[in-house]
Amino acid sequence: MSDSLYSPPRGSYDDARPSGPPARLGREVDLGAALSYPFQTNDWWMTVLALGALAFVPLFGFVVLFGYCQTVYTHVRAGETQLPSLSEADLGGGFRVLVGLVGCFLLPTLPLIVLAGVGLGIGEVAGSDAAQAAGLVMLALAYVVIIGLSMVSNILLPEALRRLLGGEWLPILSPMASWRAARDNSTPFIVLIAGGLIAMMLNFLGALACYVGLFLSLPLSYIITAHLAAQFDALETRA
Repeated sequence: MSDSLYSPPRGSYDDARPSGPPARLGREVDLGAALSYPFQTNDWWMTVLALGALAFVPLFGFVVLFGYCQTVYTHVRAGETQLPSLSEADLGGGFRVLVGLVGCFLLPTLPLIVLAGVGLGIGEVAGSDAAQAAGLVMLALAYVVIIGLSMVSNILLPEALRRLLGGEWLPILSPMASWRAARDNSTPFIVLIAGGLIAMMLNFLGALACYVGLFLSLPLSYIITAHLAAQFDALETRA
């Protein structure tokens, strides 16, 4: 029948995904969708509790947690609406996110830590009162700046996490990319930052519950932030 006129039926094959994100992600960052995302499956609490328990394992636990967030980010960008299983955690991506977050905090504070050490050393070895006072001033100034940078880093954590989940290693080395993202999508960027801060406030609530609540609140906060990051990057891709 090689020469017959038979032609097989053409189905609606949707396996090939478009280069951009699926349209169902919307044109704005939907905070409600991010907040409800972790609870879309019946056994969500098992996955979240497992992540929370692993997070207390030094280093490896956060590699798993951030690796799971990497998988959440990838799934949301692909249009998936269900929580992935824990076995799907991208450990390579989790390692990159962990290194990037540590680098984002250490790079700006390392010179100040050195300054604080110099000020402390001057205060210890100086003989005159003026030299001791100068050393104490340097130490106090360094600590004030470190505290200020810590507060700023907490505010910008959702943006840092977004760029790390997007594949970067040290986004702090290219701050103008974040500025351009905020300038071009100002309202979604505000929702990203505000939503991420709301998610991170879950950690404080968990700590208030004698730290037991962190087993739930810590993974939930990062999962929600990863969802927000995926939504924002969907807008970036369309733009």
